Amino acid sequence: MREEPRRSYDLQRDLMMRLLFVQLADDDAVLLLMEHHIAFDGWSDEILCAEVSEVYAALGAGRPPALKELPIQYGDFAAWQRKRLDGEKLEQHQAFWRDYLAGAPALLPLPTDLPRPAVLTHDGARVGVAIGADVLQPLGALCKAESATPYMVLISMFGLLLHRWAGVSDICVGTPIANRSRIELERLIGFFSNTIAIRIRPQSTMTMREFVRSSRDSALAAYAHQDLPFDRIVEAVAPPRDLSHNPLFCVNFRVTDGAPALLALPDVECSPVAPDIGFARFDLALELQVGADGIGGYLEYNLALFKERTARALVDALGSLLEDALRRPDVALATLAMSRPNEGPRIRRRA
Repeated sequence: MREEPRRSYDLQRDLMMRLLFVQLADDDAVLLLMEHHIAFDGWSDEILCAEVSEVYAALGAGRPPALKELPIQYGDFAAWQRKRLDGEKLEQHQAFWRDYLAGAPALLPLPTDLPRPAVLTHDGARVGVAIGADVLQPLGALCKAESATPYMVLISMFGLLLHRWAGVSDICVGTPIANRSRIELERLIGFFSNTIAIRIRPQSTMTMREFVRSSRDSALAAYAHQDLPFDRIVEAVAPPRDLSHNPLFCVNFRVTDGAPALLALPDVECSPVAPDIGFARFDLALELQVGADGIGGYLEYNLALFKERTARALVDALGSLLEDALRRPDVALATLAMSRPNEGPRIRRRA
């Protein structure tokens, strides 16, 4: 399960999905679905599981599957997107991203445990995040008061953590976005999602409320121009290119909605398995999920840059910072308490 997802695809010959079925016992097995991102996104996983569940149940009951006809196919979307991102509309999107990211730092100066290699590598690991349910009520209250989503509050806290840790007040965070703005796209399997940059600018004198408003406005502005594919954003902004890090941002953040996609099969009990395949696309990637029991998730980190103790310390610091910010949203950010994010000497980016 660890090795199979790391096997490369031949995009000209292979199917963009692989299945691995591992029989553990007579009544216990693991089904691993591996999908290439060129053809699938997170939304597609839910559609796939729902349709496979229906087909499985139909075959068992000896009836035809009850699957609705699709109004369009992915090729129709691709043609529509290509036509839409042309001429004046394309220029508007490009102009926004050039202005939005003007003057942004080429690389967030994270204090790393190890010197940044000349060429970015992708070996990674994860540490878990678990923040108790006592934060849910004040989180909901802050969201309601500031017309913000939990995502906007949580990316603010991630930005504040990075501000405290790296000592900078201008932070670009990558984030995936569904990019399914038309109802005809809701039931299609395909790669619709896009990655955009959210610019976070914490100031020590801001209150948490003011900071959330600032992050909310920044996110909404970026959402309005989410149609431009990430590679076109990079092309428009034209940042200095360096093989040691990703362009525009080196940290990623996402909040997932609800439980992971699951098969619902007659007479079969299904539960999620999410193996850590030891891969990191970014220096740091924080994925959170807000549920009835609190906030869970993981922090993924690049092994060429960070050690496990640093990742765990960052997770602890995030939890303490969030709890104090929600408890005291009207005090200056500089006064919020945070456990120490790391110990010992730090190595910054090579000269």
